[in-house]
Amino acid sequence: MVDEVRTQLPFSKIKKIIKTDPNCGSVSTEGVQLLGFATERFVNLLTKTACERTLFDKRKTLLRKDLEFIIRNCEPFNFLEDALDGWPEWDSKKRNTVSEGVKPLSPSISSKNHVIMEDDIEEVPGKLPYRPANNGDQSSASLSDSGPN
Repeated sequence: MVDEVRTQLPFSKIKKIIKTDPNCGSVSTEGVQLLGFATERFVNLLTKTACERTLFDKRKTLLRKDLEFIIRNCEPFNFLEDALDGWPEWDSKKRNTVSEGVKPLSPSISSKNHVIMEDDIEEVPGKLPYRPANNGDQSSASLSDSGPN
């Protein structure tokens, strides 16, 4: 019997993922442990390889384009190329938003919970940024006392 394998991935989540495949029967505890271990090793290898690409481009932040490059150009990861088609296109200019055609995670956000984008903020020299009120709601109108001048 194999000693227990320790992983960062919870075994309960691994079991749930396995159960999503209708062709897969039951999997032993040992099998779940080894799948978790193999998954962590794979993600680690993919991340290290993509980070090498990031450093090659003289950056510190791993970007989507690094992963795409590795998947397309490194043979061990070529099998993931079809998976790139399903990736959502994130709009990098606005935070917490996605490009058209991709549904947001929470479509029923009320106007009171409006996400303020960088484009919504007016810069006034010497004052805190002013954020316009949402639908006349003055409680979230500004960060400064006087608003824009």
